[in-house]
Amino acid sequence: MFYWKEKGEDASIEAAVTAISRCLRDPTGTNNCSEVL
Repeated sequence: MFYWKEKGEDASIEAAVTAISRCLRDPTGTNNCSEVL
């Protein structure tokens, strides 16, 4: 919620889409999507 207030709705949505895209490209395993940027 704080990120949204500070960066705005558009930037928040873009960051979420980027994170999901990176996560989906990770190899499947126990550490899949474990890195937070």
